[in-house]
Amino acid sequence: MKLPHGKLPADWPWLALSVVLHVALLVFLLVNREPVLTPPAADQQAEVIQAHVLDATRLEEEREAARAAQRAREEAERQRAQERARQEAEAQAQREAEAQRQREAQAQRRREAEQQRQREAEEKARREAEQQRQREAEAQRRREAEAEAQRQREAEERARREAEEKARQEREAAERRERELAEALDREAQARQQRQRATELDRARSLYVAAIRDRIRGNWRLPSGESEDFECRLRVTQAPGGQVLNVRILQSCGSSALDRSVESAVLRSSPLPSPPDPDVFARDIEFVFRPR
Repeated sequence: MKLPHGKLPADWPWLALSVVLHVALLVFLLVNREPVLTPPAADQQAEVIQAHVLDATRLEEEREAARAAQRAREEAERQRAQERARQEAEAQAQREAEAQRQREAQAQRRREAEQQRQREAEEKARREAEQQRQREAEAQRRREAEAEAQRQREAEERARREAEEKARQEREAAERRERELAEALDREAQARQQRQRATELDRARSLYVAAIRDRIRGNWRLPSGESEDFECRLRVTQAPGGQVLNVRILQSCGSSALDRSVESAVLRSSPLPSPPDPDVFARDIEFVFRPR
C-alpha cells in the first residue's frame, strides 16, 4: 500500500515495537552465545549445531512470523486505507454529488427564476402591448369620432351655407322678379305716360301749328289777279320768343306773287303765338299753308 508522502500509518507504533523486539532478540542470542575454546565432543557439537539450527529455524520462523504479521498489518492497513479511500471517495462522491445536486438545484432555481423573470417580462410586455393597443384603439376611436364630428360639422356648415345660398338666391330671384315687375310696370307707366305725353304733345303741336297758321292767315293778303285756291309748304325759323328770323318756301304756292304774299304774312305775324306747351316749341317749323 502506498501512503501519502509524509503521512505514517495509524498503527505505526506497533510496527516499531515489533521491529525493536526482533532486533533485541537477535542481539540477545548473539551476546549469550558461549565461545568455543575447545572442540566439543561429537554429541556436544551435534547438540550445539542442532541448537543453532533450531535457533536459526526459530529465528527464521519468528522473522517469517514478523514478516507475515507485517504483511498482515500492511494488508490490513492497505484494506483500511482502501476502505478509508473508498469511504473518502464515497464521501467525496457524495460531496461532489451533493455539490452537483446543489449546483443543479441552484442552476434549476436560476433557470426557474430566469423563466419566471422571462414569464413576468413577457406578461409585462403583453400587458404593455395590450395597453398600448388599447390606447391606440382609443386614440383611433377618438380620431374617428373627431373626424366624424368634423365631417358632421362640415356637412351641417355646408348645408347651412347651401340653405343660406339658396335663400339668398331665392331672395335675389324674388327681388329681381319684383324689380323686373316694377321696371316693367314702370316702363309700362312710362310708355303710357310717353304715349299720353306724345298724344298731348301732338295735340299741343297741332294747336300750336294751327295758331301760327291762323295768325299768318289773318295777316295774309290776296294779291290782285290771284286765286285763293292754293296751298304751299313753308319753313319758318323763329327765336325762343316767337320772333320770326327767316321764311323759306319749300313748295311754291303756284306763283311768285303768292309766294311773296305768304312770306309777307309770316313776317307781319311776328312774334308768332306762344306754344301751349314749351316742349312743342321748335326753332324750325314746317307746315302747309292754305288760305282757307
